[in-house]
Amino acid sequence: LVEDILDIIESQEMEAQLLVASIKNNFDVLEIIRAGAHAITVPADIIKELLVHHQTEDAQAAFNKSLTVKG
Repeated sequence: LVEDILDIIESQEMEAQLLVASIKNNFDVLEIIRAGAHAITVPADIIKELLVHHQTEDAQAAFNKSLTVKG
């Protein structure tokens, strides 16, 4: 749908930008960005999901543990 709307904006030579809202999950965010939307509103909980990754959390925990272990 985003791509269709962007195609209409371009084909009609409209001076408009597409703002996408009402995002429900982090996969929607990635799809909308890939589709080329000009702007997107994202709820804070979804932004947090996008910024947190289990491998990053694991690496941070291992690093913190290495700081407390002195040999």
